[in-house]
Amino acid sequence: MSVIAKNSLQYYVVDSNEALEFKMVRRPEDLEDDEVTFKPDMSHQVYGDSEQIFGYSGLQVKLYYSAGRLTTYLAHTYADKVHPDKFEGIKPDEVIKPIAEKIPPGYLTNLEDFTAILQKDASFVPFGDLERRFTARTEEGKEKTFEVYRCCASTPGFLPYHEHFQTFILWYIDAASYIDVDDEKWRFFVTYEKYEVEGRQQYAFAGYTTVYEYYAYPANVRPRISQMLVLPPFQRLGLGAEMLNTIYSNYQSDARVLDITVEDPSDNFARLRDFVDAKNCLTLDSFDKAKLYEGFSAAMVEEAKKKLKLNKVQCILTMEVVWVETP
Repeated sequence: MSVIAKNSLQYYVVDSNEALEFKMVRRPEDLEDDEVTFKPDMSHQVYGDSEQIFGYSGLQVKLYYSAGRLTTYLAHTYADKVHPDKFEGIKPDEVIKPIAEKIPPGYLTNLEDFTAILQKDASFVPFGDLERRFTARTEEGKEKTFEVYRCCASTPGFLPYHEHFQTFILWYIDAASYIDVDDEKWRFFVTYEKYEVEGRQQYAFAGYTTVYEYYAYPANVRPRISQMLVLPPFQRLGLGAEMLNTIYSNYQSDARVLDITVEDPSDNFARLRDFVDAKNCLTLDSFDKAKLYEGFSAAMVEEAKKKLKLNKVQCILTMEVVWVETP
C-alpha cells in the first residue's frame, strides 16, 4: 500500500470514547438535547486497548436507555466509511457487534420504536424494598428526590433488570466483570431519582452498589462491598455517600455482622468511605472532641466496631481523617 493510501486511512481512525454517546431518556425531546448526553470514562473493555475504531469518519455510536425501565436503543451514524475496493480489501471495524455482545438481547435499533416505547416508563416502579429516601441540591439550586431500594436474586423481576444496568460498569469501572447473580448471597442497593411528570411520580435509574454477604465462623456474616457506580448525570450530588450509609444502616443493627469490608476499593471510593466513616464516628461518645485530644484509644475501636461495624484498620484510618478535620 502506498504512503498516500496509508495516510488516508488515518482519516478513518476515531477515538471510541469520543464516538460513544449515552443518554438516559425521560421524554422524546431528550433525543435531540445535547445537555442530557454523557460520555464513557473508558471503552477498552469493549473496543480494545487502543480505544479506537477504524474505518469511519464522523462516527457517532448511540447507546440510549429509557430512564426507568432501561429499554435500550443502539445504533450508529457516520459521515464516511472505508470501502475495501479502494484500500486493497481493508474492511472497517465492527461498531455495533462489540457492544451487542455485552448488553442483553432485545435492544432496539429503530429510533421511532424506541420513542414509542418511552411512554411505558410512566408505569415503572423500582424493584425490592425501599431503604432510604433523601434529597440533594444541584449546582443550579434545584432540589431532587432520590430513593434507594434493596434487592436480591429472588426479588421478583429484578434479575432481568440487573442485566441492563450492570453493563454500565464496562464504561466506568476498570477491570470490570459481571457477577454471578444466581448466588443468593449478593445484595443490590439501587438508587433512583424520583421525579414528577404531570402530577404523576416516575423514576430514573441513577446508580447502584453490590454487596456480597460472606460467611464468618461460627455463625456470622461479613458483608463486602464489591461495586459502586453513580452515572455521570447524577454525580456530585452525594449519592455515593447516601448509598454507603444505606448499606451501613442495613447491616449495623444485625448482630450477626462482624464488620463491613470493601473489595479492592479505588482511590475515589477509599476517600468517600473515609469521609463517611469519619462523619459517623463523630456521632459516637468515644469520639467526643475532648476525648480526641487524648489520642487513639481501645474504646474508640470497640465502639466503632460495635455500632458502625468498622474493623480496627478502618477505624485507625478514620481516626486520621477526624484528626485532620478537627480544629
